[in-house]
Formats: sequence, structure tokens, C-alpha cells
Amino acid sequence: MRDFEEQFKQGDINLLACSTTMEMGVDIGSIEAVLMTNVPPSIANYNQRAGRAGRRGQGFSTSLTLARNTPLDLETFADPASYLARKLASPRVSLDSDRIALRHANAYLLAQWFREVDGEFARTKTGDFFGCRADLRPFEGLPPVDAFCEWVRLPTTAANTDAGLKRLLKGTGLEFDTAIREHTAVMFEQEAASFRRTWQRLKDDADALEGPAKKAIEFQARRLCKEFLLKELANRSLIPGSGFPTAVVPFDTLCAETQKAQDRHRSDEEGTRDRRYECPTRNADIAIREYAPGAEVVVDGLVWKSAGVTLNWLSPMDSGQREPQNLRWAWWCDQCGGAGSDHQMPERCDHCGDPNVKTEQFLEPAGFRVDWNAQPHADTDQAVYIEPKSPKVSVGDALWQPLLQPESGRIRASHDGYIYHHSRGPNDKGYEICLECGRAGEAGTDALKDHWPLTPRDKKAIDRCPGNDQGYAITRPLALGHEVLTDVVEIQVPGLENDGAAWALGAAVRESLARWLGIEPRELGIAVAARDGQLGRKAPSIYLFDEASGGAGYTPRLLDDIYHVFERASHVLDCPKECEMGCSACVLAADLYKQQGRLDRRAALIAVRAFLEKNAELPEEDRAVADAKAVNDAANTILLRARSGDSVTVFLPEAFDLAELSSIKMRSFFSSASARGVPMTLVLSHKSFDNLAEVERRFLRDVAVRNDFRLGLGQAESGPFGNCRIAELISSGGAKAFFSRDANAAQPGERWGVGETHAVVAGSITPPTSFTLIAADGLERQVAPGDKVEVMLGFGQCPVGQFGKRFGAKLKQQMEAAGIWHPGQLVRISYSDRYLNAPLPMLLFLRTCENLAAELKAGDTVEVDVVVQPLKKDRVPYRIFNDWDQEGDREDVAQFLGEKLGLDVALEVTGNAIHGRKLELEYADGRKALVLLDQGFGYWRIVGDAPRHDFRAAPAAQASDLYRSNTAVSGTGESYFAVAKR
Repeated sequence: MRDFEEQFKQGDINLLACSTTMEMGVDIGSIEAVLMTNVPPSIANYNQRAGRAGRRGQGFSTSLTLARNTPLDLETFADPASYLARKLASPRVSLDSDRIALRHANAYLLAQWFREVDGEFARTKTGDFFGCRADLRPFEGLPPVDAFCEWVRLPTTAANTDAGLKRLLKGTGLEFDTAIREHTAVMFEQEAASFRRTWQRLKDDADALEGPAKKAIEFQARRLCKEFLLKELANRSLIPGSGFPTAVVPFDTLCAETQKAQDRHRSDEEGTRDRRYECPTRNADIAIREYAPGAEVVVDGLVWKSAGVTLNWLSPMDSGQREPQNLRWAWWCDQCGGAGSDHQMPERCDHCGDPNVKTEQFLEPAGFRVDWNAQPHADTDQAVYIEPKSPKVSVGDALWQPLLQPESGRIRASHDGYIYHHSRGPNDKGYEICLECGRAGEAGTDALKDHWPLTPRDKKAIDRCPGNDQGYAITRPLALGHEVLTDVVEIQVPGLENDGAAWALGAAVRESLARWLGIEPRELGIAVAARDGQLGRKAPSIYLFDEASGGAGYTPRLLDDIYHVFERASHVLDCPKECEMGCSACVLAADLYKQQGRLDRRAALIAVRAFLEKNAELPEEDRAVADAKAVNDAANTILLRARSGDSVTVFLPEAFDLAELSSIKMRSFFSSASARGVPMTLVLSHKSFDNLAEVERRFLRDVAVRNDFRLGLGQAESGPFGNCRIAELISSGGAKAFFSRDANAAQPGERWGVGETHAVVAGSITPPTSFTLIAADGLERQVAPGDKVEVMLGFGQCPVGQFGKRFGAKLKQQMEAAGIWHPGQLVRISYSDRYLNAPLPMLLFLRTCENLAAELKAGDTVEVDVVVQPLKKDRVPYRIFNDWDQEGDREDVAQFLGEKLGLDVALEVTGNAIHGRKLELEYADGRKALVLLDQGFGYWRIVGDAPRHDFRAAPAAQASDLYRSNTAVSGTGESYFAVAKR
């Protein structure tokens, strides 16, 4: 390529084919003409590409664009003047993603630590960092990852990194997050726990096996531990991937014939370069089929046949080093749509617990290569091609939200979506691979029988490969795979009669979104799969995902303007050629050729028109104001419309969970508004404010200071049909209010501003709601004599079995100081917590009661009365911190667990549970003690990977699992509790 570039500059050749990176101001000589083989996605792209010609003042320069048979190209060909008259869109830089901001903070802190300990970040191996040896022997000393986490939590680290983090995170959702270092420590502890579990499983298997099976396990352990840390952390989304491809795979044509030619022509300087840069390369998701064993690849006019994989991951060619390959198990669940991978074969879905998961062992290859004795041919028309398979796509645990009105479908999005690309060969049988030399062939053939090495060790002698005689060396049938974590959106629209209609609608939405964003449609991937629908029956889910590893933020933009994206999609589906199924003039893109026989663009058009009709007019009951329009998410809409100088008012309901003001969504909402110069005020009613306990007022004050919002008192006026007023956006041009008949849309948390049962709408109001700001002293009432308040500035790691003693000791200290600790007198504990809905907080609460009973009880058993509100069923539970989905299970588990802890537990479920978290101790002589908690037992979170909880098990079995649990919890940030006489 460098030779071609130099010849072009010198005028020896006058035609240079190049990629679209030529947009970026590259000046390589007096270019007179530019030929574009497609219409660029935006006018900015067009101007940049056409502008490459005529840069040296030539008298004449030309730009010629060839229009392909695609919707945008045909539209531009029919009306080029309209395309050329398009306005340049203003550049948009989004800093709203906490996920991306946290990756940068992680990288900053990790780099600072490596600098302090004189380490080499770029050379460190994964096993060395996590304290896991490749030879499966015990690690001596403190693992570096543990030292890093300790360092992150040191006060001196906070002092030394505060300024750097503040500069780095300015304007992001984490700008005001005081616990950013703790987030980093927790993420690395979770990754370390996951890595060590995998390593321990391999060690256990190796200890139990002998012979070839043991060698195979040891092989996997070396591969696990010898990966570069930098790459692994980027692949696991702990640090940034810089937006560039992180998995570029070479096709090595080095063989006896080509080596002779290269030895003759390679200069001394070139001879020192890594040969991977002289090979053709593709992104791994494409390479696993285009370069797959048996496929034929055209390189410089010659056709080469791929014969196997490169076995040296770290130095792909000519280095003499050998590294084990990356063998993993992929799994996917047709029940909930979950997917993932592990080094061991999974037994059940990580998301819903379904044991009927589908699995596939795969190899993620370092590269591909030809046989050492390969002879290319020149018949490019006969090249063997392997068809792609549709990727497995998952949004994980992301919550569903309505597509505007709840009846018109639903959508969910994730920045951490999972994509599994795979290839199983021309006949879908998989590949057998020799892990000794790398030669591979289609499973079920004799391709590896008595085979020779793919590349001879010394490049001189060709001997029979030793892998023929090693039982572990030749694999069972494998897929070739590549995993990506990226942005994913999942859509379910009613009325799609078949998957062909879903594919057509997905293609149209992709085309519409790409045009709106000014990007190429190929930058977005598409998939369709049958998933559980809203009514429990199977329905087609449409997945759109960013092709860029780590995500580029494209697909989540769909939620910014759903109606108009679907409106433009209807125009794409309304084919100008009036095709029957789908053609290149409407929805048939290059990556959908396999679906061309079943595309159903007419059914998709009917479905999208029904969606548009449904959302064009609101039901009368949702029309809180005359010009009300449905919006998908109030928070998203406010941030898109708000400008510097505007202001936002958020109305809190009469009863709400204070802890949810610190949820990811709310924190990001507050900080994003602040970064835009848009002041925000949270308004409480007088009644709600008067009901706040001392600890709750202090917590509210601290949250307001940390997140840069004000607090006010006022009364929000409801709409004519009881529409709850959620928020207002006030600007110089007027005020917009957001309403919903779904009262839960006003509750702070991850679902704030989203209508589940009724739409959220926005419309004009006059005048905006008035309120009075709360004075600082109003948030800090005088503590009554004898009452005690403790501020917990974090809570160190503690096993749940010891939690009751740890937290009980804190309660005892304050209650003794208040004179309300009376041993031998306790008869009843009463606790009210509207949000005691999950196994983890229930376990922590009952462990605390166990300790209080042991210290204070008057008789054999202490009664424990608990008042909670009804459960909300918004996701399939599978982790210990997920809410139960059955009322009876919550009550029965609490009672069974109470019996094991010596407690008599009774649960009352009511929609009128009091506000706040109040723990009352009743003594035999009638005296009472009161403990007030600002966040309840939700303050404590799991350390490391959250353990599974089997919600399908019988309540007694669930209680036994909780009783035996040895998981650890810790508290992050500030939390308050107060003790008082009653």
C-alpha cells in the first residue's frame, strides 16, 4: 500500500482506490478527480470527499458519484439538487453515557496506579494482574488487582486524583459523583471475582483429570492467563476501546512460494516490521467466515485457500512463539433472549435461570493462514464463499418501556448489549482444529487425518504433525466466533405477521435512523428472533445494534424521536417500484440477501402505518393539555430540548423512595442538566416534606448538594383526568409540562418519566407552577434531646452471615447512648419499608433482627411484623437483589427464613404503607425505641458478581439458600440512621 501511495504521488500511477478515511483531510498530491461508488450518507461526507480534488489549484477538477440500487442513492439520483441543498448538521457530542465516562475514569486511575508502582500497563498479562498463574499453581503475595483496589480507596489517592478526574469527567453524568473511585474499585473486584472463578474451575478440573484431558484443561488455563491485560479490559468494557476496531484479524499468505519473493524484495527496515501489517485484514466478525478454513480469498489478483488458524495470538507470524487459542462456550436463551459466554459449558440462563439454554463451543481465532505448500490460482470467478449466519443478540436485563403509547409496542435499549457472531462452515457442521499446528477442516471429513503441520517449525522440513498422536490436540467440532459488547435496541411491534415482516421493518427503521444520523446503514447491524411478547406469546423481536465494538451511541438515539424515525421508515417501505416482498429500492440491503426470499415489506408497511395512526392522536383521557403529544421518556425529551438559560422543575410524589434519587438514571439526568447550564429544582408538597424524618431530610440535603439541584415546596396541578404532573421545562418561549395517568412515571428511579400503563405526554402550559425554595435550615431540624444520629461514610465489606452483628453493633452503640437499649425486655420488632421487595435486603433486615433478638429478647421468640407495598413485576428475576415476582413467595420465604433465625415473622402487604423506613422495638414494660433509616437495607450492595437466586424454587428452599449464603456486601457513599425514644 505504501508503494502504491508513493507511486501515486510521483505520478507513476494515476488511479488510487481508497477507503472513506480520505474524508479526513489527507493530502496525497494533485488529485484532479474523485469517483465515489455510492452516495455518501450526509452532505458533510459528500463535501469532504468531493473536496479531495482541486486542492492544489488545478484549473479543472471533477467529482463523479455512482448511485447504487439503494433507497438513498436512488432518491439522490432522482433529485440531486435536493441532496446538494441539504444543510450541514451541527456536530453533536454526547457526554450523557455514564458507562463510557466510567471507562475513562477507570483507565485514568489504572494508569496512575501503574505509574506509582513503576509497572508496565501495556505489557502486563491478565493472569499476573488478577493473581492467577498460568500453570494453575497458587499465586504468592498480594494480587496486583487487590493492591489497585486498596490504592483506589486510600484518602491520599482521592487527594491526588480529584483534580484529574474532575477535568476528565466535566460535563458527564459522573461529574458530581463523589463515589467514582469506589465505582472503579467495585468494577475491578467484580471482574477479578469472575476471572478467579473461571480459573478455579479450570484448576479443579485439571486436578481431577489425567492424560490428554488434563493437558487440554492446562492449555485453556494458559490461554486464559496469558492474554494482554490492556486488550482484555477493553474487551470487557472496563476501559475505553477508543472507538477503533479492537479485533482485526489477518489472513497470512506466507508460504514457501511467497517467502522466496519477499526475501528478495524486502528491505532491511521492512524486515523488522510485524508481518501482520503486510497481510490483508478484516474485522473479526467478517473474518470468521471470509477467511474461514476452506474459504478462498482474492489477494492481489490471486486466489488463496485458507487452511487453518494462526496459533500464535500475541505475535501472529514468524516469531517462534506459540500461544493457546481462545476456546469458550457461547450460550443463548430462547425464553428471555439472554446470551453470553463462559470458559465452561453453562447449565442455565444467567438472566432467567432457564436450564434449556442452547450452547456452542467456539474458537475466537487470532488469524488465518494458508498451507505452507499452497499454490494460488487466478480464477477469481470460482472462489469458494461461506455464507454468514445471523448473530445472536441480547440486551441483557434492560427494562422494557412503551413505544410511546403502551398499546403500540415496546422497546428497550442497552449500552452493554451482547453480540455473538459465529460461523460453522459451508454445511453448518463446524470445524475440527489441530491445536498443535493450527490446521483446520470441516467436521465429519478426513481433513485432519494424518495431516502435516500447517506451517513447519523450522520452515525446512515437512513432518507429520505431532497433533495426530495427542488426544487433546484435535478439537471436537467447533464454531468460529467473535463476541462484541455494544449498543443494542430491541423492538416489538404488534401486527407483524411473520419474521419476514420483522426483517423488512428492521431494515426500514435502520435506513431511516441512518439517514437521520448521517451515517452509513452498514454501521448498524440487524437481527430478528422470536421472543416472549407482552401477552406471554412468542413475538418477533427486532434488534438493531452498533457494529462498532463498545458502541458508538447510534442505536439508542432511536429513543430520541421514535415517531419520526418510524414515519421515515414508512416512506422506505412504500417502495417506488411497488415490489411484492422487498427489493434494493426499499429494504433489501447487502447483508439481508439471505432473507430476500422471505421479506414481507407490505406486512411491515401495514404494521408501521398502524403504529403511526395509533400515535398520531392521543386518547382524550391522556390529553392533559390541548397540544399534548406522546413522548417516550420525559428525561430524554427534556435533555434534548433544554438549552442554556432554561430551567427544569421536577415534581416528587407524596410518597417516594429517597434512595432512588441516587439511581443511575436520576444522577445522569441531574448532572446532564447541570452541564447544559439548566438549573433544576425538585419540588415536594408541604405534606410530603413535613412527613420526612430527620435522617431523610439530611439525606435529601446531601443528594441535592452532590447533584447540583435545588429543593422547593409547591403543589403540582393535575390534568383533567387525574393526569399526574411529572415535570416542567421553562424557557423564554414558554413552558412545557409532562403528564401521565401512570402515577409510577413520577416515582424517582430507573423508570422515572416512562409510562408503563399510560403514555407520558408533553404540552404547553401557562403559567408554570410556582414554588418556594426550601431554606438550608429547613433541611436540618433540631434533634430532640437524647436522640442520636449517625452518618455512615461507607460500610466495609462484610459477609451477609455476619451483617447482623456488624450493623447491630452500630445500633447498640447509639441506642445505649440514647438510653433505649434494654436487654431482656424485647418482645416485638416492627418495620415499615415500602421497598423491601428483594431477597438481599430481606436477608439483611432479618439478620439484623436476629442480632437484636439475641441481645435484647425477653422470651424464646421475638415477633417481627413487616409492612410492605405490593410488588411490581417489571423484569424476570434471577439475581439476589432482584424483586420477587410472586407475593406469596416473598411472604413464605420471609417466614421460613425467620424460623431458621429464631424469629416469628408476619408480613402485611398494603398500598398504604407509610413513607420512610422505620424500625420500632417494643419492650415488655411498654417502652419503645425507634430507629429511622434514610435508605433502609437497600444501602448495602453486593461485592463482586451478584450471586444467582432461584426464584422458581420452593419458598423453603429459597430460605435455606439465603440462610447458607456467604456472599459479601458493602455500603458506598453516605447514609444516615437515627435512634429515638418513642
